[in-house]
Amino acid sequence: MKNALILLLLAIPSCCQETCQAQVYPVCVPYREAGRVIEGHGSAVCVLTTRGDGHSFFVTVKHNVTDDPKNVWLKDDSGEWIRAEDVRLHPTEDIATFRISRRVRAQLPLASSSTMVDQTPVVFTGLKTQQPVNGNLVDTEWLKAEGGKHPVPGDSGGPVIIQYGNGKQAVAGLIVGYETISKDVRYVHCRRIVEFIKTQYGSCPTCPEYVRPIVRQPMIGIGLPVGPPEILIPRERPQQPPQTVTNGPPGPQGPAGPPGRDGIDGQSVDPAQVEAIVVRWLEQNRDQLRGERGPAGESGSLPPDVESRLTELENRKLRIMIVDGAKGTVLDDEQYSAGEPVVFDLRRFRGE
Repeated sequence: MKNALILLLLAIPSCCQETCQAQVYPVCVPYREAGRVIEGHGSAVCVLTTRGDGHSFFVTVKHNVTDDPKNVWLKDDSGEWIRAEDVRLHPTEDIATFRISRRVRAQLPLASSSTMVDQTPVVFTGLKTQQPVNGNLVDTEWLKAEGGKHPVPGDSGGPVIIQYGNGKQAVAGLIVGYETISKDVRYVHCRRIVEFIKTQYGSCPTCPEYVRPIVRQPMIGIGLPVGPPEILIPRERPQQPPQTVTNGPPGPQGPAGPPGRDGIDGQSVDPAQVEAIVVRWLEQNRDQLRGERGPAGESGSLPPDVESRLTELENRKLRIMIVDGAKGTVLDDEQYSAGEPVVFDLRRFRGE
């Protein structure tokens, strides 16, 4: 049973370190902890660069980027830090992929798992390991390095490399950590990486699954293997032109389907209830229904005959007569011009 496993994510409150191996690219994820900015450092390896759009695809371990997957940075060949795009995390395995909008020089294809068996010789390297370390695979999760060596913080995500007889190299897995007592190194097997890439990128002609090498084992006589296996690196598939689909004439109408299930009994409503519901909805949505204020309208005008009649009434003189009905006499009879005030003399009414 394995004891404590050391995950090799280097977290330091300082700037990112220089790259150590040509195949390894530094990854940096700044995040906040206890009120200060911490930079988590790890390693990543490029498995594909595309010619058309100039992208580079990388694989690394998930624990390198989980602190902030939207803020992952990678240092390219020129020493410039570039923000990673389209970071994708495996739901259960310690695997992550991302890309940058720039081509890098160093890339390694993913190895074929069929050529990887127990005791297969490998080397591993990472951001902090200055020299590649030799070792042998123990199984699909562990390898043992020569001399009890092990990776150090910052090496997480670095490649476990298998080398074939023709000198070609491929990524057999990614470093995860090491066991504290036996010093066995844990890694993510390339088969799991390839399976994850297929679920994420499908059959895209420029996706990393097409950089997997084709491995050929030389045979002699009746099929006895001789020498180390050879690796053949296929070229990228050319971009296929889009296909044009022409719709044909519609076919005949099919038979009617079976009747649906009876619905739930409803409740009838009268016009007053409908009106109340509509009015309530209009009141609740008054602000959403109100449009912008329109421009001021023009001053209105009356028809000429009405305007003339009003002018005539305004200028007509006002005649006021005060009579004594009992005696049949006229007490006062006066005319006033338009706008002239009307004045009553009470003394005349009393006969003074």
